Amino acid sequence: AYCSQKSLEAWSCGEKCSADVSSVTVCNGFKTKAFVGKWEGKCLVSFEGTSNIASFIKDLEFLQKAVSMDGCEGCKVHGGFLDEYNSLKQCVKSALSSTGCPTGSKIRSTGHSLGAAVNSIAMLDLSRAGWIIEESYDFGKPRVGNSNFAAAHNKLLTGKVWRVTHAKD
Repeated sequence: AYCSQKSLEAWSCGEKCSADVSSVTVCNGFKTKAFVGKWEGKCLVSFEGTSNIASFIKDLEFLQKAVSMDGCEGCKVHGGFLDEYNSLKQCVKSALSSTGCPTGSKIRSTGHSLGAAVNSIAMLDLSRAGWIIEESYDFGKPRVGNSNFAAAHNKLLTGKVWRVTHAKD
């Protein structure tokens, strides 16, 4: 997801590009981007993480505000993470449908850092909207929300989500 929009859409990002990815659509958010495509014939959503000063500032906004998440009773999430997901949400949902992955389809997802946090919110939202989360891998994910968010996330996604960390990530 860190490659340029042009190289992602053409899937010409060198060694970083798996030969098994096709039908890529890039969604641009406030500070980051995501791409939707097919990987090994299955639906994929990948969220870019912290890559510049603007996205780093989004990471820091957690200390300033925790906000309620619609459709999740008692859930408070990092306002910056939720803002970033909301800036990508419509494009991601449209891209999934136009890629042949309408509501009811199984999807895979991933994200790194800020992208991993956005991915957590996305997987809960997309799951509640009718997509089936097959598997999701997050790398270096910060805390996304309160215990109610974690409980709702775990109830819907346990056994489908893996968090990968390095040292004290």
